[in-house]
Amino acid sequence: MPFIIPTTYEEGLPVALGGASAGAFSFSIFLDLFGEGLSGGANVRRYKARLLADGVELPVRSVEERAPRGALGVSLDVVLAKPDRSLVSSSSDLRFEIGVWAGGDYQWQTVMEGGRLAGLLARYANEDRRPADVVSFSTLDLLGDRWTLRPAAPVTLYDPLEVDEPGKPDPQALVRDYITGAAIEPLRVPVAGLTLYEVLRRAYVEGCGFSDVVTNVPDFPVSLAEFTLGGGYHAGASRFLELPEPLYFASGDELWITDPDAPLPDGLSHDVLTEAQVRDISDQAPPRRPVEAIIVEYKAAVGDTFEEFDLDPETVEAPPGGFGTPGFTQVETRRRVRRWRKTAAPDVVVREDVVRVETKTLNHEFVELGRETETFSFDALGRQSGHTLAVRARVPDLSAGGALDLLTVSEETYSITYRESGRAGADEIARTVKAQHLLILIDGDKEYLGNPYEMPYLDAHHSGYIDPDANQSAEFRAVRTEIETFVREG
Repeated sequence: MPFIIPTTYEEGLPVALGGASAGAFSFSIFLDLFGEGLSGGANVRRYKARLLADGVELPVRSVEERAPRGALGVSLDVVLAKPDRSLVSSSSDLRFEIGVWAGGDYQWQTVMEGGRLAGLLARYANEDRRPADVVSFSTLDLLGDRWTLRPAAPVTLYDPLEVDEPGKPDPQALVRDYITGAAIEPLRVPVAGLTLYEVLRRAYVEGCGFSDVVTNVPDFPVSLAEFTLGGGYHAGASRFLELPEPLYFASGDELWITDPDAPLPDGLSHDVLTEAQVRDISDQAPPRRPVEAIIVEYKAAVGDTFEEFDLDPETVEAPPGGFGTPGFTQVETRRRVRRWRKTAAPDVVVREDVVRVETKTLNHEFVELGRETETFSFDALGRQSGHTLAVRARVPDLSAGGALDLLTVSEETYSITYRESGRAGADEIARTVKAQHLLILIDGDKEYLGNPYEMPYLDAHHSGYIDPDANQSAEFRAVRTEIETFVREG
């Protein structure tokens, strides 16, 4: 016999009624609260919901669906009508459907498919001398689970026509593999002419496994995009879509990203509702408040474009005697600069940065005695992110029998990390890392504290200690690392 109850109950979902006498027995009765009696009438519609595990319908007391804005897929919170935790397992293929009565049967529309068990709670208790057993669980939509995918190593896409290659990260801050202990080195991928659409393709097609991305958000240039281990592909791509706040949904195996305020992409159209399909419509605008001013913070590079070129070399001579006289040296300095310009005023240089400085020292016979090369790097906002300083000197080469040659005897790398300062439009240095590498002479014939004697190669050359006929070798390695972390007072 069908029953009619208030519409606060979900129609078609079985509801358990139970009772028990002290020390006797308990029972449960399952009723379909909306029966055939409601199938008539032009304004009456019947709905039903069902949850299937591996194709078998589960007896459920309630199903709560959650589909937050900006998320892909749905999640369910389910309370079973029969408190039996064996009805669903971690390997169960879950499917949730909504049915609409079509006169002779329900027409089913899939809300979630391919779901998996995300969490389960089983509670066995008695309340007021009656059983109060409850088994509930939550589901995970595998389609929505793509949102959490991330690369095996951090990936940085950058446009080499707009920004320099990102510098190497601080070795102390690298994530390490839990099993092997090896550092996970980030990947730096140059993409000439990088745009939003290419970022979306790499994130959602190559990264998340969709077949295509369809969007009505206009394409625009992107100088740098990052896919981190913490944020994954979605966080790295969605940061460029914060202003339009688009809707994300899947159509088959395609990902659609649509701006509701812009013309819809091809293949998508608005639904048109007739009066017969509308029961109640309300339109309410939030109360307006007077606004005197707004604060807009915008971070951008110092200019829209830049060009690099070499300045004329600077030469300084150190007599005595002039060229050809022993003791004469000539120092030649070459600088490469970068000049920033705005597209609106291409003839105006808004800033000039030194990109590289190379200094060579020649003797009276124009033989190169040494060379120093300092190279500066900049981030996407035009801030200096670090530098490298390489020093080469004319010293004996042990691998060539002691013949004099230009060898790299030292290298220094310096990196800068910035953070927001709390003041609009201003950042501050959060951390600096300086690492020094030296060419070391190792003397296997002489021991010091139980180990082969070692000293910097350039010092060994100046002191005349290098002997190609002895048991000596050279090794270029890290010798010093300085890390400074700046703490904000207050």
